Amino acid sequence: MEDENKHNRLCDKSKEELVAIILRKDDVHNRLYRTNKFLKRKVEELELKVQELKLKLELYEDYSQNVESDEM
Repeated sequence: MEDENKHNRLCDKSKEELVAIILRKDDVHNRLYRTNKFLKRKVEELELKVQELKLKLELYEDYSQNVESDEM
């Protein structure tokens, strides 16, 4: 009987540890998911900024060429 009680306590403790591990895993998964979403949004913002800067550079280069050709 004592061995059975000891066994049951060990099983209960193992179950509690397993539940704790699963909860931590779920928490980490949720944090990673949120972080990934945040980073994807930031990448999209930066890609738009790069496009904007490329357009500005093109406009500046066109303007510079026009000024040079007008000076000649």
